[in-house]
Amino acid sequence: MGLTSQNTPKSGDEEVDIIRLFNYFKKGFVSFFKKIGSLFGYFIQLIILLKKNWIIVSVLSVFGAIYGAVINPLLEGKEIKYYEMTVRSSALSNLELYAFANEVKNKKASSANPKSEGIALAKELGIISLSIEPVKRDEDAVTNYFEQIESNKLRGDTDTLYFKDFKLKEHKNKMADSDYAIQKLKIKAKETITTPKIMQEKLINYLNNLPGVKADQEIRNLALETYEKGVIRSIDNIDSIMVARKYINKQEVAAGGSQMVFNTANRENVERDMLRSYEIFSKKLYGIQKEKALYPEPINIVANLRSAKEENVIVNPTIHFALLGFLLSVFIILCIQFNKYLDKYEMKNA
Repeated sequence: MGLTSQNTPKSGDEEVDIIRLFNYFKKGFVSFFKKIGSLFGYFIQLIILLKKNWIIVSVLSVFGAIYGAVINPLLEGKEIKYYEMTVRSSALSNLELYAFANEVKNKKASSANPKSEGIALAKELGIISLSIEPVKRDEDAVTNYFEQIESNKLRGDTDTLYFKDFKLKEHKNKMADSDYAIQKLKIKAKETITTPKIMQEKLINYLNNLPGVKADQEIRNLALETYEKGVIRSIDNIDSIMVARKYINKQEVAAGGSQMVFNTANRENVERDMLRSYEIFSKKLYGIQKEKALYPEPINIVANLRSAKEENVIVNPTIHFALLGFLLSVFIILCIQFNKYLDKYEMKNA
């Protein structure tokens, strides 16, 4: 009896543990809100500091806005225009597309080759910058997935992909931007005598005649043509067999009763299987012909080059450089305050 009473927890001990738990959570909440309060205090101090140095902030912000609105366009030569274009291409062609965009971006760098054909074309067309955004469709993610399956089947390695449950979201997270078939091009260019139509033609012609892009297209077309011939041959063979079976069926009309019932059932099963195969091959033929129609060239136009408005206000030169001026003023003010702190620290410890 005495041992049982010793092992039994007392209600007072349980109440003490609950009180300690509540105190623990209370201290956590208090600590969390104290940190938020301290951050808010630092923010208020920064606002007060900027207010005291409003001249520096105003001068640099206004200068940045003037630079973006007036000086920068003058330095670039002419008025800036924005264009958009949407293209469809394979993953390998997209790599060349992204490489060209990167070349345009770094054309003023010391490492850039001024004799490069891509840089020369960008200068001719007045292209200042070229950015690319993939149009992420579920259809392209599924297509990319099954292209990997086909590639693994050719190597005899199907266990890792073919027999795995397809998870679209997981696969899309693993895809690179260049893996998507449809890409949107955003072009920033100087206003020149070149029309958007001419700019589009020269740009697409340059990209489609790159050696790597042309080789990829030739391999793709050869594979599709070989596959198409095989599918058409299978469809023709099924047609021939069906015609032959129709002729044989007419010869079997005079057969006996039980034998005729057996032949009829067997014939229906065979013909059903052949019709099912015919439907499968017809769908494959449609897919091949659709693929050939979508990719007559390595890089194909989905939406022609057209003028576009800049949707992001940060990209607007006036606002962009005004913000840069503001950030520069904040940096200068913080450096001044840090220098004052170092002076006080030096005097205190002298």
